[in-house]
Amino acid sequence: MPTLLEMLRKQFSDARSALDASEKTVRDASAARRASIMKLKPALRIKRINDPALVAFDRAEIERSLQDELLARRFISAVSRDRINLIGRQIRYRRVGLVQLAVCLTPLAVLGVIGWQNTAHRAVLAQGYDIEWHYPNGATSVDRLFPETYVNWLRVENGTLIIRNWQNGIGYGYLSLPIEAVYLKKP
Repeated sequence: MPTLLEMLRKQFSDARSALDASEKTVRDASAARRASIMKLKPALRIKRINDPALVAFDRAEIERSLQDELLARRFISAVSRDRINLIGRQIRYRRVGLVQLAVCLTPLAVLGVIGWQNTAHRAVLAQGYDIEWHYPNGATSVDRLFPETYVNWLRVENGTLIIRNWQNGIGYGYLSLPIEAVYLKKP
């Protein structure tokens, strides 16, 4: 005859199994309901998001799908789209449109040129150099660059490369090296 403790353990085990089975049934029903809701259009999905048959995980999945779908559709707002269409029509029929387009694109072109000019390119030193960095505040520092060291160059002036180096608290240091001193790499 089983003891009282064994009977309680068996009842607890049976109750745990029944709970697990009922939770699995609820999860399966919620997953089936989510699958049927996901086939609907977004407007109908929004109406059915608070369905009591859904568990929190499935409700979050529906919300995520709605966010992805609605954000993908609104890449350009209606106001921007209307403005772009208006400018397009004006370009076709009026000189004013061309002027507006030029005014809109000029700052972008200027920013692009400034960004390109201030973007460093990589080069590898062909030989070692003892160099002196010159900083904007007038400070200088002496350094040794070894062969096969990567350096960042900004531009070429009169057959020399303008090279820059960042120092914390001071800013960019600049120096010039002959162009023959480096192997130029593509950015």
